[in-house]
Amino acid sequence: MSEPGKRIRDDGIDALLRESLESAPPPQLPPTFTERVSARLRPRRLEPSARRTLRIYTVVASALSVGVMALLGVPWLLIAGAIAVPVAIGVGLRGRLR
Repeated sequence: MSEPGKRIRDDGIDALLRESLESAPPPQLPPTFTERVSARLRPRRLEPSARRTLRIYTVVASALSVGVMALLGVPWLLIAGAIAVPVAIGVGLRGRLR
């Protein structure tokens, strides 16, 4: 249950906020805002060194995955599928994104 004095104070604050919002013009974004945001969010191409690092990481991670799966006794057909499916998806996406 709310106290009567508190309700009056809340109404006063509401009125004060409403009055201040109506007296000031609404904020507006600068005219170049959309272009600036689009330029910052545009995907950039990786540097050659970053691409090389990503490729090395992929090869090492794949080799380790194959080694661990082989040690665990996973059949080679499943290992080949576990490697081939992500590679096929990557190749398909690469062609689509260019």
